[in-house]
Amino acid sequence: MFGPVFSEEGANQRQKEEDLMEMWTEYLGLVDQDMTKITASEILRFTSGVDEVPLIGWGDGKQPMLLFDREPISPLPTSSTCEPTLILPLWSYKNLTDFCDIMETSVLYSPSILRD
Repeated sequence: MFGPVFSEEGANQRQKEEDLMEMWTEYLGLVDQDMTKITASEILRFTSGVDEVPLIGWGDGKQPMLLFDREPISPLPTSSTCEPTLILPLWSYKNLTDFCDIMETSVLYSPSILRD
């Protein structure tokens, strides 16, 4: 569902982006298996402001995007609900568990989740 926007082939950050994309994909697999503290609908709300994909889709061939923050000041993922977009920092996560903990902290303590 999240279309990644990678740096061009050969760019210094490209391998880090691909590694992080692999970690994100593994994380989504854990979410799908109910092995995380958050649900797919909470990830969708964090990134788009809605709990479900709109019945008419996102419009004009759009889909939620996955961007990479190449100069992060924090390991916490952020989002932009206008587009909708998930922004993952190119951080040195120790392992998948570390990434999971940080992702869940971002989602669970975001204003869009806390309002419920």
